[in-house]
Amino acid sequence: MKASRNYFFIILLLFSFFLSVSGSGYSSTERKNSDPKSSNISRDSQKELEKEFQDKSRIIDEITKSKSQINYRYKHMAYDEIDHTFTLWGDVEIQKQELRFKAQKATYNDWTEEFELIDEVEIFLKEDRLTGTRAVYNHRTQTGYIENATGELSPDVIFECDLLEILPPDPKTGNGLYRIINGMFTSCEGSGRAPWRIKCSEATAHRDNYIQLSHPRFEILNIPILWMPYWIHPIKPSRSTGFLFPAFSRHSELGFHVEPGFFWAINDHVDTTFYLNYYSNFILEQTSRFRYAVSDLSQGDLNFVVRKERVDQIDGPGRSDSVGAEFKYEIKHAMPGGFRLRGYGDLFTEGLSEQYFYDSRTYRQRPTTIESNISFSKNWSGKDNIQIILRDNKNITENGYRWQTLPQVTYSRFSTEFFNPNLRYGVYFNYTNSRTLYEDESKVDTSLGSANFRPSLEYNWNVSSWLIVVPKVLLYEDYFSERQLRTLYDRPSTSNRFGTTKNIGDGILRSMLVFESAMKGPIFYKTFEGLYPMGITKLQHKIEPEITFSFTPDFDQNEIPGTGYINPSKSVNFKLTNRLMGKKEKENAFELLEIDISTRYDFWKNGEYNRLENLYKQNPEIYVDPDRYTKPWDDIRLNFRVGTPLKRTSIVGSFSWDPYYGGIESTSMTFNAVLNHWNSNFSWTRYKLFSIENEPVSNSFQFAGFFDVSRSFQFQLRSTVSLNEDTTTGVMNFSCRYMPSCWGINLFVDRYIGSTGLANSIVLDNSPNTDIWNIGFSFELRNVGSVKAPGLESFRVQ
Repeated sequence: MKASRNYFFIILLLFSFFLSVSGSGYSSTERKNSDPKSSNISRDSQKELEKEFQDKSRIIDEITKSKSQINYRYKHMAYDEIDHTFTLWGDVEIQKQELRFKAQKATYNDWTEEFELIDEVEIFLKEDRLTGTRAVYNHRTQTGYIENATGELSPDVIFECDLLEILPPDPKTGNGLYRIINGMFTSCEGSGRAPWRIKCSEATAHRDNYIQLSHPRFEILNIPILWMPYWIHPIKPSRSTGFLFPAFSRHSELGFHVEPGFFWAINDHVDTTFYLNYYSNFILEQTSRFRYAVSDLSQGDLNFVVRKERVDQIDGPGRSDSVGAEFKYEIKHAMPGGFRLRGYGDLFTEGLSEQYFYDSRTYRQRPTTIESNISFSKNWSGKDNIQIILRDNKNITENGYRWQTLPQVTYSRFSTEFFNPNLRYGVYFNYTNSRTLYEDESKVDTSLGSANFRPSLEYNWNVSSWLIVVPKVLLYEDYFSERQLRTLYDRPSTSNRFGTTKNIGDGILRSMLVFESAMKGPIFYKTFEGLYPMGITKLQHKIEPEITFSFTPDFDQNEIPGTGYINPSKSVNFKLTNRLMGKKEKENAFELLEIDISTRYDFWKNGEYNRLENLYKQNPEIYVDPDRYTKPWDDIRLNFRVGTPLKRTSIVGSFSWDPYYGGIESTSMTFNAVLNHWNSNFSWTRYKLFSIENEPVSNSFQFAGFFDVSRSFQFQLRSTVSLNEDTTTGVMNFSCRYMPSCWGINLFVDRYIGSTGLANSIVLDNSPNTDIWNIGFSFELRNVGSVKAPGLESFRVQ
């Protein structure tokens, strides 16, 4: 009886509580009248009403959280216990698990788990943000609809529609599915008329996958341009399969050019791109590029090209069309046992080698060598390295030949401590088996095997803190399977206790010792303190001399074949380096200027020079001019580098002075600058070879500049010009890109002048007056209507 009485008392208390809530919480007017702060009552009664109001709100919060797990914000709220419905007003924000809603008014049924949102509706479903005027969403079935909806299906795809139906998520991926009625798509942000858009009667969007559009209509400035019955467009966050927007250009020799493409993203690590290059005059080219990047150690890039040329447009009627094919590859792979595989090659048919090449975007030239190279390498302990190389190269020029290396094995061990930290040794071993096959039957094919064993030993002798002496000795043990008589000029055979050659069967064994000794120092420096330009407070000037003596013995090597011959030498190298360092307060020191002067004097060349000079005077028709080969003094070289406090900005230059002819033989200067929005590189090279009579002065200029005018406008300029006394050749490439928001245009201009050195790549003949222009553009709509083929982020075959 007592329990039933308590039960009846609890029911009566709850009933009276909800009656008071319904009388003061459903309308803002009634709630205002029941608010104790606005009532004209006594202070004690006001405190009692405030306490009662707070207790009621706390009980409602506990009921909502315990039954529905809802977090919310609101200005006014009411609860219908019979219908289990909450009604909220005023800047409503509701969050239920991963869902979040915003609206001015919302109702929620605790039994059906259905939300109804009205006015200024915002729905956040995982990564999607959808807005509209009215929405209904059922959390249990994960379905609903939004009227007058707008939203983003990816960072670059914005849509508007009359009705958006929220379908159950994809059971495989869990991503959202939407049906869009009377929709419009674009990537242009902001209010107002979009520069371009795609309209459709109905579309189905698979989040992070594709949009399927029915009856899409492409419009530019609200003007219909293209209609299709059906279209699929990718909205994946990264790589996606689809057509690439074509590029267009106009070439002065080749005519109108169009380049459509298709990108196939097979998976996250593999893709294929198909291109079709069409030039209206006489070229049709199809390119397939396959790439994969399983890891940083296993990657590949394979290109296959089929090219057809209407040669009658070049050489006149009577010749058939030329068809050629080319396959290029670069691969690297991690192999068992810690080995790494690397390979590259260029295989093509003879028809391709006779065609006209034009590709200004990659500076592609007519191929002349069919090559295939494979190498296996392993490095362990950071010191030992082994490499196995297989090589097969075929030159297809007029004097063509084929050169094969089957195989080449190399082992090397870097400088390693030997009983003492200052005493170090190294080991180098190489075995090569190569052969050369000639197309000309009058030439004899050759086959050569060689083995080289070359240990070394050096000692770092720190005489003092400012003087270091490093003596070094190297032993050469080289075996060649064949002998070949050298006939550059008549030179007597000699012997030396530091070098010998022995005949072993058909081969020859060479043993020799090579000595080197380097002395670095003494180093002089002085520090200057004060206030200098650019905020520099300290300057330090260093003078670092260096002298290196090397000795290679002179003995009989006349039968050593090919490049195995080692020139004898007994020389001294001189080098003097000046450094000027600067330092600012609380910053690291940086280099302001570095100048080094170097030259070399060879005592052996001095004796050989005198001997050849006497022979040349006796019979200049037989013996060579000693000035061309045996000058004992090398050119005096000056190298300098000017640095600045700005990182990645410097000026580098060099001069070479010929002491025999008293003139500057070569000059080069390079300027690099990287500022906030500007990256440029300028270089100039001047060359004059005095030892060849009537050799003209050659000047070469190169410039490359990249400038970001703004986030939407960039341009770059590349130029290479060579100036001789009688010819001028050059290549200029200019390109700019403008993309304000959702559309963009790329413009490029290429110009070729002259032919010297460029006849294989840009001209049809050897006329020095050749002037070729290539002007083109491509139009880009950001990620709608076509697919931009992104690269594999980790892809880098080296």
